[in-house]
Amino acid sequence: PGSRRHEILRHLPVMLAAMQRLRGTVSGLQLILCMPPSIEPEWIKSIVNSSHPGIHVHLSIGQPDDVIAASDVLVVASGTATLQAAIHETPMVIVYKVSWLTYLLSRFLIRTLFIGMVNIVAEKKVVPELIQSNMTSKMIEHEVCRILTDSGYMKEMKENLRHVREKLGTTGASIRAAQTVLDFMDKRLHHTATGVR
Repeated sequence: PGSRRHEILRHLPVMLAAMQRLRGTVSGLQLILCMPPSIEPEWIKSIVNSSHPGIHVHLSIGQPDDVIAASDVLVVASGTATLQAAIHETPMVIVYKVSWLTYLLSRFLIRTLFIGMVNIVAEKKVVPELIQSNMTSKMIEHEVCRILTDSGYMKEMKENLRHVREKLGTTGASIRAAQTVLDFMDKRLHHTATGVR
């Protein structure tokens, strides 16, 4: 759900609600919640218990690569974790929500089609992005269910993620990803400044 407390508070309850919905449509569902070591496990458990006390979630602290590699699909907050998932070719749904003021300011200042680093690196929509009002439990459930039940859709996503992984390479992948994002933003800013969109 993110690495900062405000991200977790915005994302985790909606993610848990989506997983609650999925339990009714996907048999044998197993959930792993991956958190950074900087976040107290007891605080996370209190959020899980207070928002969805009936849901069982395995808590993993500081082992993102193991969780990503073991997962069939991820629901992940936009950020570097999406690139980790791409390196493992793990299908995902990107989510993100900020305050409306922050969102409106960012949309005014930066005009871009994507916010997910995977999609930016690919220069096309490789994985779904559920941002702001589209980040609902129903929408997350729909996208995750589609990945799990539509083998053609999952295969296409994995192939696209493989291309992203090849583009990033292995050694120095984070530097190349950062440069790709900077180039993309520079191109978008130039187009906005010249009136081309």
